[in-house]
Amino acid sequence: MPLSIHILRRHAAFALLAAAASTAVYASEVKDSMKEMARAYKAAMASQTMPEFADSFKKVQDSAKRIAGMQWKENQPLFNEGQQKLQKQLDAVAVQVSANNLAGAKDELAKTDPIKKEYHKKLD
Repeated sequence: MPLSIHILRRHAAFALLAAAASTAVYASEVKDSMKEMARAYKAAMASQTMPEFADSFKKVQDSAKRIAGMQWKENQPLFNEGQQKLQKQLDAVAVQVSANNLAGAKDELAKTDPIKKEYHKKLD
């Protein structure tokens, strides 16, 4: 086999491995960030004061922003749609936080759960 073909095959194999690793990293990063968001969500829902809620909610928002900037391996448009719906609902939570309405903030945050379930089901 000529040396140039051998080199091309090695480069092609390396490119395929790099692409596969890249997809795995994205999936892993998304899942890790989703786990962080889930922990922050639970803490926010368990909070007894607005400062506790606001601190946990900020972590939810930070995780959502981080996730929204990531790539999804299969259906990016559907992933983006879910992130947009989530962000819209998080904006409604933020309104309640600004109004210092803990019960309202928790009610609005709870509305993110059906969005999560819908898009997890669609993207699995």
